Amino acid sequence: MSAGTTIASILLLCALAAAGVWLWLTQQQTMQREAFQALAARRGWSLTIAEQKLGRPAILRLTARSGRGWHCESRLSAGPDRGRPAYLTTEFAAEDPRWAEGHLVLTTRPLPPDDNAAATAGLPQGKSHLSLQDRVDLALPDALSGQLQSFSSAPGLNVQATSDPAHRFDLTALATLMADWPLQQATIDGQPLILIGPDGFQLQVSHGMRRADQMEPFIDFALDIIRVL
Repeated sequence: MSAGTTIASILLLCALAAAGVWLWLTQQQTMQREAFQALAARRGWSLTIAEQKLGRPAILRLTARSGRGWHCESRLSAGPDRGRPAYLTTEFAAEDPRWAEGHLVLTTRPLPPDDNAAATAGLPQGKSHLSLQDRVDLALPDALSGQLQSFSSAPGLNVQATSDPAHRFDLTALATLMADWPLQQATIDGQPLILIGPDGFQLQVSHGMRRADQMEPFIDFALDIIRVL
């Protein structure tokens, strides 16, 4: 076999392999879309998939059609400063509950006091390379981060707020509920972060949920939290 024939054969094999990968990604994309369409129809939710790219939509959103106003969105978020890349995030946001008098931050792990986030939290760092404190800083205005204080709570729940939230929220019931949540990723990225303030309620993790069987339990978890609050 001549060198030219060998090169042509290699190029053909590469093209076939690339076509096979493209076909597989297209099939996966179709299956994921159909699964989300079925979920939205079954639960009475609205589905939006925008700016779709091969195998990964840029924004995937489920929204309540009635009752409490909420949406759950999986998207690519811009990375913070210090040269960190963009990262996937999933966030549930609702109009209520809200706390007009202050801001409340809830985690199941203590917020690290320094940059050694992975060691302090006792978890491997995720793909986002964000610590829990990074995530709080990104979610809150800079002026608010310095106003947060730590408050005592039930075991397994870490509470930071601008004033004591005990009179407003049932933190004991919330701690029990959060302890039962099975993490979808055993990294810092998978740790749930809850923020409540004058603008409403947020629950977020720093990884993207691209399957309906991931997103549905996350939404149910958020709705359960809202019920106990």
